[in-house]
Amino acid sequence: MAVSSSTRASALGNPQSAFPTGPVPVPNGVVQHVLVTAGAQVHVLSIVDETGSAEIGDIAAEMVGHPDPCGTIIALVEAGILNLELKDDILDARAIVRRAGPPDPFDPRPPAPVAPALPVPAPQPDVEIIDPTFRLTMVFANGKDRRKLGRVAGLDRPGVYILMNADEAYVGMGSDVGSRIAGGQQPISNVERVVVVTDASGALTVADAMALERMVHARIEAAGERELANSLTPGGAPIAPERYACLDAALGAICLELRHREVLFVAGTGRSVLAGPRAETGRLAPARLRGEPPVGDVMELTFGPGLVALVARQSEDRRTVLKGSDVRVHSVRSASAASSFLRAAWLHAGLIQPDEARRAYTVMRDLVFGSASAAAHFVVGSKAYGRSGWMPIEPAFADEPGPKAI
Repeated sequence: MAVSSSTRASALGNPQSAFPTGPVPVPNGVVQHVLVTAGAQVHVLSIVDETGSAEIGDIAAEMVGHPDPCGTIIALVEAGILNLELKDDILDARAIVRRAGPPDPFDPRPPAPVAPALPVPAPQPDVEIIDPTFRLTMVFANGKDRRKLGRVAGLDRPGVYILMNADEAYVGMGSDVGSRIAGGQQPISNVERVVVVTDASGALTVADAMALERMVHARIEAAGERELANSLTPGGAPIAPERYACLDAALGAICLELRHREVLFVAGTGRSVLAGPRAETGRLAPARLRGEPPVGDVMELTFGPGLVALVARQSEDRRTVLKGSDVRVHSVRSASAASSFLRAAWLHAGLIQPDEARRAYTVMRDLVFGSASAAAHFVVGSKAYGRSGWMPIEPAFADEPGPKAI
């Protein structure tokens, strides 16, 4: 039969097993601990004071009859009266104790090394790191490889592409631009080079790509280096002026890179590449001197709360919205995408500006449109006003205050 030899129960009840576990109180200079009597405290300190220090083994040897000399010494350490120096980080008979407090200036032994203080981190400036909205990137490919672009990594996202042969360029877009290039039936033959523009950060949406398509088309048309195979100008997309400004800045870097590689925008100056809407072909009428009347019959369109626009009719396919005309700030939902797009583009280019009351935009340069309906659609931001909305200005009222057609 097994006999238990555990002494746990007796140890828990034995006062000799007590050991300091934290700070020990010292009222009136006497350590309050079960292992420390006033006599034991004086005895230990007298041994230490004889030489300034002593080993625990030597002190224990002189405390004959004490139930736990080592526990007494540790209690004095915990009370802050003695300092303890361990050998090899182990409590044994070789451990040294000495009085706590400043070192004895006559002690020949060097002081114990002090651990270096951790460096205090320097205060950091209050900064904010912001990535640009768009990080447009380009992919170049040979025309013979266009059908393979649907499998190229990074082209399975919204983007714009340019197909080029010796004389023409075709501008398109796709929500999965690689697949659109590979599988589309674009009206251009003998494609020699493909340029794809996407956004490395994935911030470019389908609507952004539609707006970017119109912007790229307009810049290639303004450069005049190649015929555009597109039968119609892309419609763009409704876009906020701030969003348009970010796209325009990113596109400027792309156009300059195409210029440096002698792919597009080689003629003219670098500044002309960045001109944006002000360089669009056939968009701005020739500047008029102050007080110089416009060419053609002037008509007016009244809309909204007291808003008036003037247009000069030069031919059936040319109407010029005159400087000083009002433009409604927002387009209605049913308006075409071009109405919102042109507001953002021309506000960015300074061709229209908010009036002082910010109730409308004011036209700052004579702007050319292909029809009376297109001109009305732009200024009103709605399809409700068409060709019939423009009314001749009666000669009898020509001198009365009205929009500044200068």
